[in-house]
Amino acid sequence: MPGQLSVTRQQVKPGLWTRGVKVLLVSAFTLAIVVNLMAPWLAWRWTGAPFMGVLLEHTMVVSDMYGQGWSGRLAGLTSPDRILAVNGQPVPNAAELERVLKAAGPGSQVTLTVEGQSGGGWSQRQVNVTLMDFPSRDFISFFWLPYIIGLVYLLLGLWVYRLKGNTRGGQSFSFFCACSAIFTASFFDMVTTHRLVPLWTFSLPLIAASMAHLGLVFPAETTLIRRYPPLRLLPYLPALALAAWAEYALFNPRDPRAYFTPWRWNFAYIGLGLLIFFALLLYTRLRTPPGVVRYQARIILLGSIITFAPLVFWIVSATLQLKIPFQPFLYYPPLIAFPICVAYALLRYRLLDVDLVISRGLAYSILTVGVTAAYFLLIGLVGQLFAIASPASNPFILAIFVLMLVIFVSPLRDRVQLLVDSIFYRDRKDYRSILQDFSRALTTILDLPHLLDMLVEHVQDVLHAERTAVILLDRHTDSYISHKAKGIPEQVMQMIRFSEENQVVRWLAARGPLYLHGEEGKWYPDGFSVEEKARLEALGVVLCIPLRTKEQLIGWLALGPKLSGDLYSQDDLAFLSALADQTSLVIQSVRLYEETQQKVRELLLLFRASTAISSSLEIGEVWNTMAQRMAQIVDATSVYVYECNMDEQTSSVIAEYAGHRALEKERVSHLGEAFPLGESPITKGALRARRPLSIGLSDPTTGEGDRVRLLRLGGRTALIIPLIVRGRVIGFVDLCESRRDRRFTEGEIRLCQTVANQAIIAVENAGLFQEERKRALQLETVREVSQKIVSILNLDELLAQVVELIQQRFGYYHVQVFLNNPDNQWTVFRAGTGRAGEAMIKEGHQFKIGEEGIIGWVASSGEFLLANDVSKEPRFLPHPALPDTKAELAIPLLLGERILGVLDVQSEQVNAFTESDLFVLQSLADQVAIAIENARLYTMTDQALAKRLEELAIMQEIDRQLNATLDYDRVMDFTLDCALQMTRANGGIIGIVDQEQGVMLFLATRGYPLENESFRRQPWPLNKGIVGHVVRTGQPVLASDVTQDPDYVSVIPETRSQLTVPIRREDRVMGVISVESSKLAAFDEDDLTFMTRLADHAAIAIENARLYSDLKRANEAKSEFVSIVSHELKTPMTSIKGYADLLFKGTAGEIGEMQQKFL
Repeated sequence: MPGQLSVTRQQVKPGLWTRGVKVLLVSAFTLAIVVNLMAPWLAWRWTGAPFMGVLLEHTMVVSDMYGQGWSGRLAGLTSPDRILAVNGQPVPNAAELERVLKAAGPGSQVTLTVEGQSGGGWSQRQVNVTLMDFPSRDFISFFWLPYIIGLVYLLLGLWVYRLKGNTRGGQSFSFFCACSAIFTASFFDMVTTHRLVPLWTFSLPLIAASMAHLGLVFPAETTLIRRYPPLRLLPYLPALALAAWAEYALFNPRDPRAYFTPWRWNFAYIGLGLLIFFALLLYTRLRTPPGVVRYQARIILLGSIITFAPLVFWIVSATLQLKIPFQPFLYYPPLIAFPICVAYALLRYRLLDVDLVISRGLAYSILTVGVTAAYFLLIGLVGQLFAIASPASNPFILAIFVLMLVIFVSPLRDRVQLLVDSIFYRDRKDYRSILQDFSRALTTILDLPHLLDMLVEHVQDVLHAERTAVILLDRHTDSYISHKAKGIPEQVMQMIRFSEENQVVRWLAARGPLYLHGEEGKWYPDGFSVEEKARLEALGVVLCIPLRTKEQLIGWLALGPKLSGDLYSQDDLAFLSALADQTSLVIQSVRLYEETQQKVRELLLLFRASTAISSSLEIGEVWNTMAQRMAQIVDATSVYVYECNMDEQTSSVIAEYAGHRALEKERVSHLGEAFPLGESPITKGALRARRPLSIGLSDPTTGEGDRVRLLRLGGRTALIIPLIVRGRVIGFVDLCESRRDRRFTEGEIRLCQTVANQAIIAVENAGLFQEERKRALQLETVREVSQKIVSILNLDELLAQVVELIQQRFGYYHVQVFLNNPDNQWTVFRAGTGRAGEAMIKEGHQFKIGEEGIIGWVASSGEFLLANDVSKEPRFLPHPALPDTKAELAIPLLLGERILGVLDVQSEQVNAFTESDLFVLQSLADQVAIAIENARLYTMTDQALAKRLEELAIMQEIDRQLNATLDYDRVMDFTLDCALQMTRANGGIIGIVDQEQGVMLFLATRGYPLENESFRRQPWPLNKGIVGHVVRTGQPVLASDVTQDPDYVSVIPETRSQLTVPIRREDRVMGVISVESSKLAAFDEDDLTFMTRLADHAAIAIENARLYSDLKRANEAKSEFVSIVSHELKTPMTSIKGYADLLFKGTAGEIGEMQQKFL
C-alpha cells in the first residue's frame, strides 16, 4: 500500500567473509576438541615410563618447570641444560628417551650426558640420576589442572559461539577460547612427548591477537574501528609472523635452543595483547556513559584483573629471565575467572534470568551458611549448658533443630532475599502495588483510547522509556498498526505496518517477549531479514511485549531504551507482561462488543443476499444477482464478474452491475470482453494465493495489466475476490470504486467473500439443475436416435442419419463414424457431418488400426479416449478439413467382444466433454453398434440371397449352354467366362491334364498379355505352380496374397490373389480352373463355393465334349480306313476271282469233289 514499508520474507545470504569466519571458528573448535581428546592419552602413556626427575622440551633441553623432590633437579639439572645421552646411548628425541628409560626401569640409576653452560660456551658433563615414578600430585598440577581449565574455556567458547556466534564479540571470544583450549591441553605435552609442540607454539601468538581483537570489538567498537572495520584484524598480522618464526625455529638442527627467542617474543606479545585489552577496557569504562557497555566493561575488567595479574607477573619474569619457577596451583585457578566474566557480559542480556539466578544463589548461599552456623552454635551451647558429651549424635537435639528449621526457614529466606536485593539491586520498584493500582483503574474504563492512554502513562512513569507505542491488530486492514505512541513521530507510525507474515509478529505469537538489547548495536533473532531489522530500527524500539488472548496475538507494547541507559531487567519484563495481560483482557472485551454489533449487521445483509441469490436456477442470473448484492453491501460503484482460464492466463467478463453512483464510463457494457492475466501481478497473486487483494491506480505495485483493466472499467481502486470451486479457481470479482482511492475493510472483504461463496454454491446448484436437464435432453435424444435408426437397414443411410442426429441434438463441431475392415488392418471413414465429411469420403480417409491417431488406438484397444485438450494428446492427428478441433471423444462401437468401428465426436472448445457426455454417447454407441450389425446382416443376407439367385441363374444358363453344345473349345471358353464374371477376376485359365504325358495343357485363357499367350497349348509340368499343386492334391487353393504362397509362379505381374479349383470326374482330376485378381484378398469362401460348383458342372460338359470329340474323331478314322482298304483291296480280289473260276471250270485240270466245295 502507498506509504507502507514493504518487507520480504527472503533472508539475506551470508557473504564470503561471514562464511570464512564460520569455517575458521568451526575448524578451530574441531582442532581444540581433537587436541583435548589426544592430550589425556599422551599424558597417561608418558607417565607409564620411568621419570628421571626433570621435564624436557622437544630438543631435550631441560624445562624450568619442576616439582619438589625430583631426582634430576636435585642432581643439578636446570634450564638450559640439554640431555645428549643416557648410559652412553644418544637420545635425540622423546621417543628414544622413553625407550631407554623403560629398559632401565624405575629405581635404577642412569648416567646422563648433559650439555650445559660453562664460562662463555657449552661443555658436556656426566650426571647420575635415579629413575623414579612421576609424582601424582605433580601430574595433577601440571596436567589435570590446566587441562580442566582448558575444558572450561572450550565449553564456554562453544556456548558463546552457539548463542552469539553472529556477533563480532562472540566470534573473537570464541576464537580466543579455542586457542586457549589448545594451549592448555598441549601444555603438559610440550615438556613430555612433544607431539603437540607445533600446535602449542602456534596458539601462543593467536591468544594474544584474539585478546587484542576482543578488546577492539567488545564491549563497544571504537570510532576508528567503526570507520575502518578491517583494522580490527590488525593484531593477527604480527601474530602470524611470530607464529611462523617460532615454528621455523622449533627444530633448528644447528641451534637446539633457537626457539628460546621466538617463545619469549610470543610471551611478550601475549603481554602486549593483555595491555591492549586492559587499555581498551579502561577507555570504555571511563569514556562510556552509564549503561550496558559500561557495565560490561566493569565486569570484564574485574575478571581480567583476577585472572591475569599472577600470570602477567610470571610472563614478565620469564621475559626478564628471572628464573622464577612456574607454580601451577598458583597461576592456573585464576584463569577460569576471565572467560566466565566475559561470557557473563556477553550473555547476560541474552539470558535475562542471570540476575535472578545470581540473586537467588546469593540468598540461598547466605541462608545455608547461616543455618550451618546456627546448627553448630546450637550444638555447642547445648553441650556446654547440659554437659552432653556428643550432642551432634543426640536425636532429640537434632529433632528440635529440624523443627525450628521448618518453622523459621521460609521467613528467613524472604528476609535474606530482601537483604540481598536491597544491597545489590537497589533500583527495583514495587511492581506489585503498581499492578494493583492499574487493575483498579481498569474497572472504570469502557473506552479503548482511554485505556491506551492510561497504559502508556503508567509505562512511562515507571520505566522512563525514551519512546512507547501500543500496536494493535486493525480488523479492517488485517495488519498491526500503532494506536497510541509517545516519543515516535506520527508519520513514522503511519508508514510502518506489520502483517501476520512478519518475523516480529510470528516471534511474539510463538515465543513471547522480544528484547533487542543494546550490545553491538542490537541483537536480532536468527532469520530476521534486513527489511525487518530496518523496520524495528526506524521505530527505535528495543522491547516488544505481546498483547494476546488465548486465540491470537492482538498486538504488543513497544518500548525504546530507558532514558538512564540501563537495560530492562527480568522484573521489568515480568511487570510489563502482567500489565499486558490485564490490558489484553479489557481490549478483548471492548472489541468483542464491537464485533457483536458488526456481526448482527453482517448477518442481516448476508441473509438478504443469500435469499436473492438462491432463488435462481440460471447461472447467468446468479452471477448478476451476486454482483448487484456485493455493490449494495460495500457501496461499490460497479462490480464485474470474470471467468478465467489459469492455463491460458486469460479472463473474460460474464456478469456486471453498475450502481446508481457509477460514472458514465462504468455504465458501458463490457460483457464478453477478454482481459489477459499475464501482465496483472496483483490479480495473479490474488488468484494463486486465493485471498482477496486490492489494486489501485495510485498504487505503484499495480501491474500494467491491472492498470489497463481499471482504466477501461472506469475505476480508481478495486477489490479482487477469487471464485474458488472445490479448490480450483474459476474466476474472480472486481469491486470497483471510481469516486476515491478506497481501502476496503476486513468486514467488507469478509462479507463479499461470504456472498461469493454463497453464489458459488448457487451456481453449482444451478449447474447441477442444468446438468440434469441436459441429461434428460441427452437421454431423450438417445431414445429418438434409437427409434430412428432401428428401422434403417441400409448401412450407409444408417450411418449418415446417426452422425446428423448426434450433431443436431448435441451441437458438436463434427461427428463421424469409422468401420473396421474385415482383416482388422484399417478402420475406414464411412460417414461424417458437413463438408468435412464429404471431403473425407472422397479421399477415402482411413487409419491404420493400433498405429495411427486417436481413432486407430480406440479401434485397436476397444476403450474410449477422451481428450479435452487435443494439444496435449500425442495421439491426436489433425485433419485439414477440421482446423478448429480443440477436444475429441472417441468411443468404440462394440458388439460383444468384437470391435465394429469408432464413433468420434469433436468440439471447438477445450474441456467440452463431461462424464455425462461420455455416459450418453457410450449408450448411443451401443445402440448404433447393434443397428450397424443389423444393417450389415440384412445387407449381407440380401446380397447373399441375390448372389445365390444370380448363381442359380448362371448355373442354369451354364447347364443350358453346356448341354446345348458338344464343341470342346467352346465349352472351355464359356466356362472360363462364367468364372471371371462371377468372381470379378482380372484373368484366368482352364487346364486339362494329359495323363499319358503327365503334363497339363491350358485350353482356355483370359486376361493375359499377348506375350504370355505363348504358353497356351504348351505342356505345363504338374509339379509347378499353384495349378500343379491343385492337380496333385485334388484340393482347391484360395490364395489371398500370392506372395505368401510358396507354390505361386508369376505369370501376370499385377496378380495379388488367386483362386484355383480342380475339375473332377468321379475320383479323377481332369484339370483345373484358376482365376487371378490384382487386389489382395479379392476372393472369399462364396467365390470358392461357386467355383467348385462350376467345376462340377463343367466337368460333365467337358467330359461329354471330350467324348463327343473322341467319337467324332473315331468315326472319321473308320471312314478313312474303309476307304483306304477298299481302294487297296479292290485289284487283287479281281485276279483271285478269275483264277478261282478257271480252276472251278477245270481249266487247269480236274479237281475233286472236296476241292470244288472249297472253291
